[in-house]
Amino acid sequence: MKTLFAAAAAILFTSPAIAGGIDDGASAIELHFVKTSGWSAVVCDTEELNDRSFVYCHPVLNTSVGGLFEVTERDGKPVVHPVTGKAKQYVNAESIEAMDGGRIAVEEWGGNPAEISALIDVFQS
Repeated sequence: MKTLFAAAAAILFTSPAIAGGIDDGASAIELHFVKTSGWSAVVCDTEELNDRSFVYCHPVLNTSVGGLFEVTERDGKPVVHPVTGKAKQYVNAESIEAMDGGRIAVEEWGGNPAEISALIDVFQS
C-alpha cells in the first residue's frame, strides 16, 4: 500500500514539464525521493536559469530542507547532477530509475560551488 501511495504521490505532485528529456530527469528525481527519502510527500520544483535546468526536491510545506540538482541532456537522454550535499546524500548511485522503468545516469556536478547559495535562494524565496 505504501508503494501505491508513493507512486500516486509522484504523479500527483509532479511539477510542470520543462522540456523533453529534461522533464524525464526531473520526474526520475522526484520518483527517487518518493521511494527513498522517508518524507511522507515530496515536491520537486523546476526552474530554467540561464539556459540550465534545475530541480529542487523537498518535503511538502518545507522548502528549507531539500536537494538541488541540475538536469542536462546528452544524446537526447537526461543526466542528473546532484548539486548540494542533501542531493548527493539521497542520490548516491550511478543511475536512478526512470518513470518508464529504465535508468537515468547520475554524474558529478561540474558547476561553480559559488553559485549554489544563489540557486537555492531561487527555490526558497
